[in-house]
Amino acid sequence: MKAWLYRLNKGEITAMAKALNIEDAGKLEELCKRMGRFAEEHPEQIDAFETYTGEIGAQGAAPRLTVSTPTNLEFRTSTATDMAFQYDEKTIDQIRKWGCHFDIPRSRNPAALLEKMGELRHAYGFTPTQLLKGLPELLKGDSPLWFRNYRDSWGTWDDFERDFRRKFLPRRSPATLRREIMGQHQQSAEKVAHYVTVMMTLMRRARGYSRDEQLDMIYENMNPAYEHYMRIDDVQSIAELQSRAAEFEDILQEQKEAAKREKDTAVPSIAVVYKKNDCCWRCKQRGHTRAQCRRQARKFCSQCDKDGVLTKDCRPKAGKASGAGEDAAANTTPSPA
Repeated sequence: MKAWLYRLNKGEITAMAKALNIEDAGKLEELCKRMGRFAEEHPEQIDAFETYTGEIGAQGAAPRLTVSTPTNLEFRTSTATDMAFQYDEKTIDQIRKWGCHFDIPRSRNPAALLEKMGELRHAYGFTPTQLLKGLPELLKGDSPLWFRNYRDSWGTWDDFERDFRRKFLPRRSPATLRREIMGQHQQSAEKVAHYVTVMMTLMRRARGYSRDEQLDMIYENMNPAYEHYMRIDDVQSIAELQSRAAEFEDILQEQKEAAKREKDTAVPSIAVVYKKNDCCWRCKQRGHTRAQCRRQARKFCSQCDKDGVLTKDCRPKAGKASGAGEDAAANTTPSPA
């Protein structure tokens, strides 16, 4: 806080406010508070002002401004003008850095642009007049042509905003806006955070919705899977609804990851080709002969690997020859598996 600001009289602090493009109306106490806030937010501007005036002593004495009447202001006019110019230049440069642009053929959401500019203006402490001066930095494409055609009729930012809304924001009835809100449903792959933001924006612009009505509308248009997870009676606010919905989304994500891990670790079974000379003709296993087998006998055809049928029934023509072959196989050592 610049303590010397509070040692200025009203004429002096009013002159300084004008030089810095700060609102100069109100009582002395209000002016001091306004200048104090400005000094905290923009100390470099106040320091530059002190340098320009050259009135600050080594002990930080207040700059002396001799003010008699509005028509006899013994103030360094050229210095104040230079200071105001430099301040406007810095303001416009900051507006340029915002990156907010409006292009007539491309911009699809003019209302969002106005809201964004209003938020930035309050955040940076700019006045509507300063924002109006930086307007050319916000307009791209064919927008500057429209600006040049109407700028002479704008005395304030409100004048610009009025014409801007008339030109680029179609006037819709409350019934139309409500139908649009009722038709806005959460998509299957849409996160609840994005869905709630869209619904809240539409209802804020439509106006007239209480918090309870907003909560009911958001819940009613949610994906049915979310509604099955939580009842409307279990949530008391939009923040609580979002928290419960986020829990449900975490559960769904965990289920997807678990299914993916199970799929990645599953080993496909490989069918082993049956070879009659390598397998036991009693139990169908490898590594031993029928005579060496100590396992439980299985019913299968030892020639073709068909289950549930004996070899003599599966291949009747083999007849006795097959029996002879089986006797021979009983004394034959199978090849290694």
